Amino acid sequence: MRSEDVELVMTKKTLLRQALPGLNIDASVVDGLEGEVALAFGFADEVTPAKLLAKFGKTKDALKMKGAVVNGQFLNASEAIALAKGEYLLLVDADLIGLSPADITALIAPVLSGRAGLSISLRRNAPWVWRRIGLDYISGERVLPKALIEPRLAGLANLPKFGFEVFLNELCIAAARPVAVVLWPGVISPMKAAKYGRWRGLQADIRMIGDIFRSVPATRLLRQIIVMRRLRLR
Repeated sequence: MRSEDVELVMTKKTLLRQALPGLNIDASVVDGLEGEVALAFGFADEVTPAKLLAKFGKTKDALKMKGAVVNGQFLNASEAIALAKGEYLLLVDADLIGLSPADITALIAPVLSGRAGLSISLRRNAPWVWRRIGLDYISGERVLPKALIEPRLAGLANLPKFGFEVFLNELCIAAARPVAVVLWPGVISPMKAAKYGRWRGLQADIRMIGDIFRSVPATRLLRQIIVMRRLRLR
């Protein structure tokens, strides 16, 4: 991280709670933090720490980014989305292999043209069943209008780590907008077993499934798949 002008510092929540008022930040933001806490400081810009932590978080399942301080203001996930100035949001996982500018363009195009209200990737190594039905309903690569999520930003704070995608599915279904499934035949996402080892990878998969079910019951997950396939552009 130092080569990128980023410094990571471990701290105690008690000390953090005492220090934040001196930065004109409400100390109550600490109340929502669980477990050990670390601060990443970006001395070149505000974006690099987030990029590095997102990449590191793909190999360390316990790491969760809870917010950022930009220009002296604390931002959680919902506030960061609210800060986005564009009309559309582009969401892309940090650890993809083989991703090209052409893939990004293909993902953006259906929403930008107005043909779809949401575009979602279908990677080469998506689970066989998702490729079979033509929909990876928990893909992390999406493009959507910012207006789709803005009214529900407050709900993001209570989502578990892997609940964001199914949360977006619910918004898409409620809006009844067409869904564009964009094939990414040259892109793969490293499996958790490859990142963590077989046993830890299995544990990470179980935690991910648990997060999804905590966000949306199994019956609604099945409904999501059925409805999103019906909304899919042909």
